[in-house]
Amino acid sequence: MVFVTELWGKTMAQPLPKAELAHFKSVPKLLETKQYKKIIKLCDGILKKVPDHGETLAVKAFAIRSHDNDKKDEVYALMDKAIKKDGRSYICWHAYGLLKKHDREWQEALKAFRNAVKADENNYSLLNEIAHLLAQVRDLPALLEVRRKLLQLKPSHKANWIGFAVAHHLVKDYAGALDVLNKFEAAQDEDAKDSLEHGEMLLFRNVVLEEMGDFQGALKQLLVIESKVADTLTVNERKALLLLKMDKRPEAVSEYRKLLRFNPENANYHRGYRAAVLPANVPDTLSESEMQTLHTAYKEIQKDNPRATAPTRIPLDFLQGDAFKIAAHEYISDKIAGAKPALFAELKNLYADPAKAKCLEELILSYESSLKKDATFPKIEGSSVKGEQKEGPTSLLFTLFYLAQHFDWKGESLRALAYADEATAHTPTLLNVYRAKAHIYKHGGDPASAAAFTERARSLDLADRYLNTKSTKYLLRADFRVQADSVVTLFTKDGPTGNNLFEMQASWYELELGDSLYRSKQYGEALVQYTNVEKHFADFVEDQYDFHSYCMRKLTLRTYLQLLQWENTIYAQPFFVRAATGIVKCYLAIAEDEEELAAKSAEERAKIRAARRKAAKAAAAAQTKTAKEQEKDEKKENLAEAARKLAAVPDPLAEANKYVDKLREHVDTQISTHLLAFNVFFKRKKHVLALQSLKKALAIDPANPTLHVNIVKFFHGATKDPSVEGPIKMIVDRERSNLLGAKDLTTFNNEFYTAHADSLAHRVAAAQALSIMEDHSEVSTKDALSMIAGMPQDAKPPTFQEAVEAHRVVRDVLKDEGAAATLLARYAPLLPLSAGLGAVSVAISKYPLPPDGSLEEEGFEADGEESEQQQSQQQSQQEQQHTSSTTTTTTVTTQAGDPVATTLSPVGSDVQPEDVEDAPADKNVSPPASPSTSK
Repeated sequence: MVFVTELWGKTMAQPLPKAELAHFKSVPKLLETKQYKKIIKLCDGILKKVPDHGETLAVKAFAIRSHDNDKKDEVYALMDKAIKKDGRSYICWHAYGLLKKHDREWQEALKAFRNAVKADENNYSLLNEIAHLLAQVRDLPALLEVRRKLLQLKPSHKANWIGFAVAHHLVKDYAGALDVLNKFEAAQDEDAKDSLEHGEMLLFRNVVLEEMGDFQGALKQLLVIESKVADTLTVNERKALLLLKMDKRPEAVSEYRKLLRFNPENANYHRGYRAAVLPANVPDTLSESEMQTLHTAYKEIQKDNPRATAPTRIPLDFLQGDAFKIAAHEYISDKIAGAKPALFAELKNLYADPAKAKCLEELILSYESSLKKDATFPKIEGSSVKGEQKEGPTSLLFTLFYLAQHFDWKGESLRALAYADEATAHTPTLLNVYRAKAHIYKHGGDPASAAAFTERARSLDLADRYLNTKSTKYLLRADFRVQADSVVTLFTKDGPTGNNLFEMQASWYELELGDSLYRSKQYGEALVQYTNVEKHFADFVEDQYDFHSYCMRKLTLRTYLQLLQWENTIYAQPFFVRAATGIVKCYLAIAEDEEELAAKSAEERAKIRAARRKAAKAAAAAQTKTAKEQEKDEKKENLAEAARKLAAVPDPLAEANKYVDKLREHVDTQISTHLLAFNVFFKRKKHVLALQSLKKALAIDPANPTLHVNIVKFFHGATKDPSVEGPIKMIVDRERSNLLGAKDLTTFNNEFYTAHADSLAHRVAAAQALSIMEDHSEVSTKDALSMIAGMPQDAKPPTFQEAVEAHRVVRDVLKDEGAAATLLARYAPLLPLSAGLGAVSVAISKYPLPPDGSLEEEGFEADGEESEQQQSQQQSQQEQQHTSSTTTTTTVTTQAGDPVATTLSPVGSDVQPEDVEDAPADKNVSPPASPSTSK
């Protein structure tokens, strides 16, 4: 459907001459065959005689946009003129609505269609389009009324009955939805009741009964329709769920056991089974009798599914003491004997319990001792593992592999690395060990070595797409973008320079590349990557539009409702949050650069601009040369142009504000949202909004160090800002009393410092706040430095990020190079692998990255030992390396094959997001901030 033919030409305000009217009425047929050039030519002919005819202008605008999507400005100019000339025309408003729908401006499209339907309030096609738009924008009460009208107009259409029922459900009128479904089923033919669609409708009705709270009625109906529904698995799942909600636990246990026989690895089935076995309202911490009851129940599941993993793994979550140790021994020894590399990932959530973490450490260390002694597992009283059978060499290998991951989780990097090296010496070709080494270096703060070891793992299995992805991520986190591009394009269709990752919606790559470009202060290029992710999410939102009609016809109603629920939270998805956060940080950085430039003299600004133009010309010349060598790569030119446009917006803070508003709307529970919002509002002098962000952040985490600095910055700045007056000053003064009480900022800061004296991050925050309060005076700088330097020697060691942030504040904020060097000397031994704190990036010199992105192989002999030549080269490289207290220099090979010096330096407080499988569970070990790369 494009236009309603029966209304064509009947609502025009200005009549056309007879000949032109005949031409105009021929347009619908041309639209059906998409002959847009002919339509444009025909409209031009009409407009020569009647230049201000509104409907002709609208049709021409629609045809131009359909033929050439790039002429957006011209199209909307014509459309605005058409509406001004004929504001009551159906054609003008319908064409305008179609254009807005094409541009994803759903609210504007809805307004246009509502104006169009005024010409015929019972027009079915227009009302149907309005219903889809109302569902898209979630105007649910209006959707219900439009669906009611559609049903009245065409009660014989199945989709109208189902759409009306779904609309009732969406406004939580479950009784109304049930009534509509019952009437629809009563009117169905007997033949139609045997279809798959009818079975889906019956299951949807069962869901409605459940949501009404009528569990008894839902179960009774489920037993009646069981033979009519093809999806028997869903019937059995719902039966078990309803029995559990009705507190019929023995029957629920029986149903869940049937489901577990079908799929013993399904986590939802296990959650239901546990809830059915235990009494109602049991707390998370089980009593001894409850634990024994549940353990006995799981032994029955283990008998039903002797080869399944979950029935033996899940009891480790609730068992305690000796029972846990025995069960863990039986589970772990079996997995190690079977050479299961994912064992640590399966057990990692157990480490949240310190007692279990200690037990696991003792257990695995006993394995190491026993396997090295006589190649057997140790004997543990009460266990079915007798420890008499001789184990193969892989048992010791995977024990060492587990211990490397275990001590990495504990933050004991050197001990973890020792076990990883021992595992490598045992079996040099096990790629999982190189992945473990990469994790160790990443958590230790050396992303360059982490990238090198991930590349080593990838080189052992070049056909593994997962390893290719991981290697790309790690290379980008170390800012080796050339190598990352050469690696990721191995699995794309287009070649090394023009890959199709955007078309593949590879958000992970765009986010990692954007983060790397941001660290290199290439803000325009970073914005291109972040906005690409935003475009993917806009596509996800648009894609749901077609399902508003499809699901009403095909009756996939339960899945449709799940889709709507997911789409309602789409802007809270982690990938979008990361992209939006990156965009805001880029615009904040651009605004800061502009402020610094504005503060300089005219002569200095002219020099800086001239240097930028010169650099741009040099880059363009290099790009032209590269383009000739690579047959004019237009994609790179387009990318550079897009980056320039994004970075050259008139008001960067206003652009940042748009994304902050979206984050505040959808991710209001995360403190990072409000800290980011404060930065934008404070710079824009939106004092009330900035204060609102502070209050919301305080409600989430009142002890947050960054929040403390922001509070001091806000109230100290408000006292000196002349724009804080009148009602705004009254609000600021009132909230100051609410937040600080009768305390001044100095007392507030001292109390914060005293309460968190054992935390380096909080000491740094207090030092920053003191410096801000005293306007960075020399006296305040000395006091601030003493706050940071006075950290007790026996205090808990800081994380890598905390140490790097402390160094950044001392060096860049307090501006004391000597104190910064002293700080590094103190904390470098506690973080021995941290490149950001001066450690040598050993892996890059040992396994250099060549132009094609893969590691050099010639240094690895068949037995896994390095050749004498390689050892000599390595020793020579290490002697030539220059290591300072703040930077690390390594040799990396460029795409052209030339070795260049790559300086690895700390990046401040920027923290790389963890992969789920890589993240240490609840530990004081954080991922590294990737160093910047200068070439």
